[in-house]
Amino acid sequence: MDKFEKKISNNSSFSINYIFFLGSGCSQNEVVNQNPPSNEATGESNIEDNETIEENKNPYADAIISLKPPFGRIGDVVLVGNDLYMCVSDNTEFAKNIIKYNLQTKQTEKIFTSEFDDPSVQNLMINDNWLIWTDSTADGLLHRIYAKDLKTGKIKLIAKLAFKGLTPISPFLYEDFIAWVEPTRYDGKYFNGKVVLYNLNNHKTKVVSKIRQLGLYNNFIYINDNKILWTDSYDGKGYYKFYDLKTNKIKTYESKYLYPGYAEFAGNKIYSLNFNNIRDWTSHKFEEYDIKNNTYTNITGHITRFRIGKKYILVMDSQSDLELYSMDKLEWIPLEIRVDSIIECNGKLVATFDEIDLTTTIYIIDLEKIKSKG
Repeated sequence: MDKFEKKISNNSSFSINYIFFLGSGCSQNEVVNQNPPSNEATGESNIEDNETIEENKNPYADAIISLKPPFGRIGDVVLVGNDLYMCVSDNTEFAKNIIKYNLQTKQTEKIFTSEFDDPSVQNLMINDNWLIWTDSTADGLLHRIYAKDLKTGKIKLIAKLAFKGLTPISPFLYEDFIAWVEPTRYDGKYFNGKVVLYNLNNHKTKVVSKIRQLGLYNNFIYINDNKILWTDSYDGKGYYKFYDLKTNKIKTYESKYLYPGYAEFAGNKIYSLNFNNIRDWTSHKFEEYDIKNNTYTNITGHITRFRIGKKYILVMDSQSDLELYSMDKLEWIPLEIRVDSIIECNGKLVATFDEIDLTTTIYIIDLEKIKSKG
């Protein structure tokens, strides 16, 4: 991983504080009223005649499915098996409903509807057992975290949160755990926070750690390999912190940057956007930190977003074009797709792009087929 390097133009304005943390949705004027009639008893409908599937002509077209379910603008999207779960609007400014859409049968089912008058339903995450999301007011003052047991179909309210000021909550799902960061107080200079862990099996909540300085760059966590990762800044230094789910112990690693943020990890390597000045969002460096060797490797400068997958680093460059970096072959793969969001679900990359016709294109990319072309 220390041999790769990529140059990306830094001419566009940096919007990562919006891309990472604001909910997806559409304004009331953007709604496309194409929803088919629903069966009131089941909440299901068949949209086979309305769905648009587009031909993709890039070199990896056979690995990419492009579709436009007829719901106008669509927010977060996740995939498990043949089921897409989507946050969609219902004549509201932001997403109000979660809909399940089966790729084979084209049947839709309404899973959840917000009770807020000004809702923003977002932060979908899924695995084989659970679906989680947040329901909040559009101003970010009230938050609720929900989980749906995919085996029993039961939905449980996990937490009710209320804050003064816009503080988006981004819960992370890992196996049978949900973890999130929430603010605790303002000490006159910084917001303080805490890392919270919820066990979906025994329904117990615990505070894992305090956060001394909470900002947009570090108000979320990442979980992998039974470890929770977050970052903090205090005493003039930045830190990476790991909580071990098995031992309940915390390990701390000092960063050479005052503000390491948006951190994710794979193995003994941490990937983060690193700042010394968080007031200049375009100043960050996207870097790999090797914990074992205590070394940094620059990947690139200004990007829009990244995610760590099982075999790839998923990157939206400064123009929001999607690229993959193969961890095993040490090569970049441009997919020639412009996207607004990315997430890996069980070996499939799910991405979305808001079109100018006020609809959303969903891309489902088979990463194994991408790999086989190498």
